[in-house]
Amino acid sequence: MAAFLMLLGIYNSAILVSANNELCKSIYFRSTSIRKSKVEELEQLNQSKRDRDKMKDDAIAHLSDQLVAITGRLQGTRKKTNNIIDTYQYK
Repeated sequence: MAAFLMLLGIYNSAILVSANNELCKSIYFRSTSIRKSKVEELEQLNQSKRDRDKMKDDAIAHLSDQLVAITGRLQGTRKKTNNIIDTYQYK
């Protein structure tokens, strides 16, 4: 009888260890898939931020080009105005 109970205890321990191993594997695979999806989500977020930054850089470059053009026209207008003023002052 004692041998039977001992064998039953060993069998139950083996079953529990096996179930524990299966549970650990399941938890590992589930956590791995959660980490992968989180990494993918963060990569998408980073890409959207890079795209937004690129768009902002393009807008800044465009505004800078416009400012240079306007500054050039303003300087030309000032020269013309000064020439006109100088012409009328000496007459």
